[in-house]
Amino acid sequence: MSVYEKRLQQDLELIRAKVIQLGEEVEKALRDSMHALFNHDDILANQVILFDRVIGRQEKTTLRACLGAMARHLPTAGHLRFLMSIYRMVYELERIGDYAVTISREAINLTHVPEGLLRRELETMSANARTMLTQSLNAFRENDVGLAHGTMAMSKQMGMELDQSIEILVEVGDKHVEKTHDLLDLASVFYMLERVSDRAENICEEILFALTGEEKAEKVFNILFLDEDNSSLAPLAALTGSRIYPVSARFSFASRNPGATFNPHLVRWYTQQQGAEPKLERPNSLSSEELNGADLIISLEGTVRSYVPDIPFHAAFQDWNLGDAPDPGDESAARRRFEEVQRTLIIKLRGLMDILRGEEGV
Repeated sequence: MSVYEKRLQQDLELIRAKVIQLGEEVEKALRDSMHALFNHDDILANQVILFDRVIGRQEKTTLRACLGAMARHLPTAGHLRFLMSIYRMVYELERIGDYAVTISREAINLTHVPEGLLRRELETMSANARTMLTQSLNAFRENDVGLAHGTMAMSKQMGMELDQSIEILVEVGDKHVEKTHDLLDLASVFYMLERVSDRAENICEEILFALTGEEKAEKVFNILFLDEDNSSLAPLAALTGSRIYPVSARFSFASRNPGATFNPHLVRWYTQQQGAEPKLERPNSLSSEELNGADLIISLEGTVRSYVPDIPFHAAFQDWNLGDAPDPGDESAARRRFEEVQRTLIIKLRGLMDILRGEEGV
């Protein structure tokens, strides 16, 4: 090994040690913040808040070490990927430290220690978030690609747990208005824990990039179309979206009162237009499973709120009122209406995907 290679390796090992130390301090801050919340320990909560200054300094020294190594060695290939990933990982860890501070501040503000179902939900989310953080740091220590992948797979469950926790908070708030202050504080804590899992997932993505060059996959958005009976509008929207953007999103459809069949002219018109029969099984009724899996909910008749009064916490929604569904009794008029609706859908879908993925990401 040349002198240059030895110096580079020494710098990289020093930076690795700094990241491990920062990760341990962040782990401790998160653990202590939750202990303070569950035990109404204001002294410990304040220690977490004050110690954030130390985490901030460690972040800065680690980033300076990364920049210094880049300037001195002008690394390429794997070494450059490693330093770039470290730079981003340090930011993720610092943000988790900030979440621990927020949890500590909420712990101080609470008038009562959480009990019953809320406490169990907090304990579950806290344990899962801390597990993801610990596993992500272990994957870094051990250069473990499999552990990084496994940890990332846990993130989706955390999102579902957040939705469930928010529902419980709302139910408790409806029954106990006097607890509103504490419930708002706990909502913030639940959100912080979910964000910890997101940051841990990001750390794993950086580990994979450093070790294998594997870059973060573009998000595939789950888009759910709603209409009154699923006879034509929502199925046509899903078919059009799937044809134009087969990689960027998954399109589905559901309705409030699904009919027994689709508009009889839809399949014939679409088959003649595209040269292949559309894959449509049956009209779908709106289910909690479909709602919970959707990133974006779009109403084609009326408003989303009229279908879903309580929109899932993680989902966005839009109202695209397209007018009346084609008349199943008049094929000529139905075909003209299908063409008109499809033109409108294409324009709206292009605008939507430009927002979600950008011009180069669709």
